[in-house]
Amino acid sequence: MSAIRLTDGPDAGAVWHYGEPFREQRLLAAGRAAVDLRHRPVFALSGPDRLAWLDSIALATPPARGGPFHVFVPDDRGRTFLWFAGREDGGRVWAHTEPGHLATVLARLKGLVGTARVELSATPGHVVVRRAGSSVPEVVPASVAEAALGDVRAGLWAAEALRVAAGRRRPFLDDPPGEGDVDQAERDGADGVGARPWRLWFLHLDGSGDVVPHRGAPVVGGNGPIGQLASVARHYELGPIGLAWLEGDLSAGTELRVDGVAAAASAPVPASAFRDGCG
Repeated sequence: MSAIRLTDGPDAGAVWHYGEPFREQRLLAAGRAAVDLRHRPVFALSGPDRLAWLDSIALATPPARGGPFHVFVPDDRGRTFLWFAGREDGGRVWAHTEPGHLATVLARLKGLVGTARVELSATPGHVVVRRAGSSVPEVVPASVAEAALGDVRAGLWAAEALRVAAGRRRPFLDDPPGEGDVDQAERDGADGVGARPWRLWFLHLDGSGDVVPHRGAPVVGGNGPIGQLASVARHYELGPIGLAWLEGDLSAGTELRVDGVAAAASAPVPASAFRDGCG
């Protein structure tokens, strides 16, 4: 199995694909492939108040004893203040977050602990994997990661393509545009938060060329810039697709351009697609 790894970006070091990215997407969609996510940072929460405390700060799937969860806390513009996910094993919560954000997440969590009997710690002896047949990444001891992954694996290209197709934005990375991100600094807010709301849309991109726009590229409508591209991927059935934050009243099929590439707004993404299972 020849692993092609990413050399830069937020997922640097992760396996991008194993030589057959579209076949890997099919295997992953069928539940027959695992995904190596050992580049994601891991931490643990312990203490008798851990579940009640997490429930008090969660705006997404609340933690349950022995079950998976994810916690999303937005700021007043709808951008990610906190996001992490994991599982409670009956004595401790094992969690992971986006690469590059561990220190920030731990610092913000410690600022929210107050008088709760909760302890937070980094866990270098544990890693993240997504087992075949599961849609939920989990934290496991590093010593059992290879066995948990098995022989049939899909790269991050496959996982990201299926995520984008499902309309799930990545926290921190796919947040709504901030001030100055799309020409007019007065454009503010996100998905119902703030004075000028952004809305996340699913886009189909022109696949006739070799160029795929990058995250953060401006989205242009008939009268100028109207938004910003979030995630983008090449899907095994849909071709080039993306998620974009767009402003204004649009209808499905609206023609757009993203960094010079023709695109069409397909449908708005429901907020539940993020709150019920982002990342």
